[in-house]
Amino acid sequence: MESASAPVDRLAGKAAGGAYPEQSAPRRLGGRGRGSSGSAWPRLLFAAALAAGVAACRGSSEAAPSCGAVAAHFMYLAEEDLAKASVDDASRRAVRAQLPAMRDSLATACADSQWTEQVRRCLHATRDHVGFETCEQQLTEAQRRALDRAARGETDSP
Repeated sequence: MESASAPVDRLAGKAAGGAYPEQSAPRRLGGRGRGSSGSAWPRLLFAAALAAGVAACRGSSEAAPSCGAVAAHFMYLAEEDLAKASVDDASRRAVRAQLPAMRDSLATACADSQWTEQVRRCLHATRDHVGFETCEQQLTEAQRRALDRAARGETDSP
């Protein structure tokens, strides 16, 4: 009768007599020779856990999107709307040419007038321009004025 570990032993290359074909004893993980203390598994598991923890901190879903991410989302939505719009090619090209400046103005207004995390989350999560405009209602009057000035290409003077 075959032992319970026989399938594992066969996969590992262990001969029926109990020895590995190439050597008399299995090698330790990590290629360490005799005299090494302990297995490499605890170090590997620690390194993997550390890497996972660092990645989780960097990519936390709790963090609010940056002003640049909000502006990039605006541009994405505008490009989607433009693709669906029934306008002539010249108008489409003219609008498309202005989108990068609009994106940059929005990012600047957001950063300069310090939009709240709540507003940035709302704007980044919206699926269309109507939702974007709805989220903009959460801006303060001063922030809306700054956005309007930035959209017109004006400086931040009172």
